Amino acid sequence: MNLNTTYEPYELFKRNNLISQIIGAESKNKYFDEVDLVILNPYVNCPSIYGSKGFNMIAITKREDFHALDQCFVIKDEYFSIFSKSWSEILKLAEYENPSVNILRNFTASYKKTLEHWIYYYNIADLLDQNMHRDESIYLYVSKHFIEILRRYDDILATYDFRQAFKYLYKIIKRTEYIIFMLNHRSLPNDLKSVKSTILQLDFLPNKFAEAYEGLVSAYTLDEIKKASLSMIICLKKTLDSLDIQYQQVARKSLPSIPLNREPITDEALTGTCELIYSKWRTNMYTAIKENNRYLSFMTMAKCQELYNEMYKKYDIPFLSILEHYNPHDLSWNANVFEKALSNWFKLYQKVGKKPNIFGTLNELENYYEQKVLHL
Repeated sequence: MNLNTTYEPYELFKRNNLISQIIGAESKNKYFDEVDLVILNPYVNCPSIYGSKGFNMIAITKREDFHALDQCFVIKDEYFSIFSKSWSEILKLAEYENPSVNILRNFTASYKKTLEHWIYYYNIADLLDQNMHRDESIYLYVSKHFIEILRRYDDILATYDFRQAFKYLYKIIKRTEYIIFMLNHRSLPNDLKSVKSTILQLDFLPNKFAEAYEGLVSAYTLDEIKKASLSMIICLKKTLDSLDIQYQQVARKSLPSIPLNREPITDEALTGTCELIYSKWRTNMYTAIKENNRYLSFMTMAKCQELYNEMYKKYDIPFLSILEHYNPHDLSWNANVFEKALSNWFKLYQKVGKKPNIFGTLNELENYYEQKVLHL
């Protein structure tokens, strides 16, 4: 049975507090010279507000190549993760080039090496807040996002296979969301399930945006994909023109081909992937069926496909394709496609003798960290 706020709120508090303590202890005892801060959403320890869902923690370090603390795990079907970001990456987020900046929004420190490190983080968050209200720089980045949408539309026009067009459609949706959130001076929700409902409630939306937005994930044939993409482009163009946001599409230079020298798959390379796919994204697929939510089904498949593509480029593994099988008229079919790919991903774990970090109880998690990580 999953933990939930109505059944056992104390257990939720205990769970979240223990996980924070484990990560904080590991940061202090093993990586004191590397980790300056560990941050997380302050509402995590308020079950009545945050609920039973898992959460992400971010370790901030000086080194861009530090990932020794990175870990993902699942407890009772809830997904948790700790991943590292360098100070330079955090500072880059403050420029507000896109609205995926939640790391600097409404976070608290569960571990800090010194007060000065927390103050520095707070100052960067303040810089982000300033940039989120600078129209001049926002309009510049919005222009760049719109140009990328135009390029992806060109790709759609050039393809003859509607299934291949889905990957370009995903990029159009992603950049469209960037534009709308930035014009509203907002950050993109971390939770994919919240993006659609949030964007449709924003104060400033182009005329007939909701209809065009839904049309993107409802398109199925190549002709429908072309029409839906063009409708959104026209919708955005009218808004950009009304705000006098300049954009000029330029010819793309052909990129040199990169040899596909892939490495053998390893235990370390797979770390965290199965936990993310199995718990977080798999849950999304079945939530989409329950709610008849095409957006959630499509975007979850697209994000999963991105992960598969990135891993395929780096490692000698079979290519897994799910996005090209997306069907807006049968979300159960989409879930079945997702499940088959997940089954094949499990086989990669078996190949290298790796087991996903999936725990049924808090005690199992504690024992894992004592034996495998903290060595207490």
